[in-house]
Amino acid sequence: MKAPLLLALSVLGLSSAARAQGQYMNPTPCYTSGPLWYRQNLAGTVQTPPWAVSQEMRTVNGQTAWQLLSTDYLNNPPQNRGYGISRTDDWGQTWQYRPFGGGATIRAEQLTPTSATTAFVLLYDASWQNMTLQRTTDGGGTWAVVLPTAQLPRFPFVHFYSPTEGIVLGQSRGPAGGLQGLRTTDGGTTWTPLPAANLPAASSKEIVLSESLTTLGNTMWVMAADSDFVAPPRLLRSNDRGLRWTASAPIQGLGGNYDRYSLAFSDARTGVLASRSGILTTTNEGTSWQFEAFTGPLHTAKVKAIPGTAGLYLSVGPDYDNSNSYGVSYSYDQGRTWRELAANTFFLSFDYANATTGYFGAYTDANGTGGVYRTTQAMLAATPAAAGPAAFSLAPNPSADGIVQLHTAAPAGARLRICDVLGREVLARTLPAAGQPVALDLRQQPKGVYVVRVTAGQYAQQQRLVLQ
Repeated sequence: MKAPLLLALSVLGLSSAARAQGQYMNPTPCYTSGPLWYRQNLAGTVQTPPWAVSQEMRTVNGQTAWQLLSTDYLNNPPQNRGYGISRTDDWGQTWQYRPFGGGATIRAEQLTPTSATTAFVLLYDASWQNMTLQRTTDGGGTWAVVLPTAQLPRFPFVHFYSPTEGIVLGQSRGPAGGLQGLRTTDGGTTWTPLPAANLPAASSKEIVLSESLTTLGNTMWVMAADSDFVAPPRLLRSNDRGLRWTASAPIQGLGGNYDRYSLAFSDARTGVLASRSGILTTTNEGTSWQFEAFTGPLHTAKVKAIPGTAGLYLSVGPDYDNSNSYGVSYSYDQGRTWRELAANTFFLSFDYANATTGYFGAYTDANGTGGVYRTTQAMLAATPAAAGPAAFSLAPNPSADGIVQLHTAAPAGARLRICDVLGREVLARTLPAAGQPVALDLRQQPKGVYVVRVTAGQYAQQQRLVLQ
């Protein structure tokens, strides 16, 4: 079920357009606070292999992040194919790469780090049937089995709240199927089955869709569907770290074919469910869902709520309409309106440790460099222009047609620069005398967020500008 998805990503990752986008994302500093994303994995001895595609990004905190990478695509010679982890514990300055043993015969998913040195991962053979849950305590240098195939449920999700406390939930290997859960409190040394009474009844064909798993505090949500994907899926929820589970009613309007669901909750009750069928929202913990008519560019590789913000959601990956246009978009209204943050950016995964620090995964270049980006500022926070020689205003903002009027008190000779979120300059000019409005024509620029900066001598002000 997952192999075709990986092959599709591999083909996209090697297309000439995607390679061009990889160069496109290499930022040139344009303003003093820096671009929204800094390209990383560039300094020192780069360890990652060429054309390694990001599968998952996981943060432990702002300082520590782990990334699951795949080089398993057709253009790579067999000896270069496989999976591995890339890890930083110095705020992204350096990334240490460790491949899994087995090369092209091994598949990996559900990387779950709990510290700078400890993480868990599911490893499969090439058939995607035989799997083991493994743990590292030395930053990925060595891995040891904590759950063998015979004890793991089929198609499980794995989540650890700490280096010792974890939960596994999937389809029972028994002939009757149904849900099976396991819990550990000693880092995987021993596992206790969840009582059947703690799990909702399930059909013999129902499987857990692990890529949809999302957590917030002690609450976990994950989608489940019959393996033939004919019947509508439903949502499973636990409010006590996976000890007891409930299920929503079937979510009508979904199902009929395999879909990749992305779940995100901005608080314990309010969430978004994104898929190729559209956007659904809930305000009651996922008990019921409503389709929403949405506008703007929704990207479907992953949707997440950014912690510590007032309901900010980001989406990355290909466009909702399955075109080859990749980007990053954001929503502040429960997914009803999406605005492009950065077009033509080949991000495939991301994770935020807090409101300002996040890591985004793409793919490495022919030299094995890059492939990961870090942001360290409030991505969409307004920076008001205070009074002073460089003060200015923009109207309209957001702009629907790309024509914006700038009014400033800056003296003649002040400099104007407009940059995109990757730090590239898109417009620069010298301003006329104070009080004269300046028409900015940005109709040729992609939709998204830009930074407008006015400098007058030693004074400077900047603001966000949104083209939508």
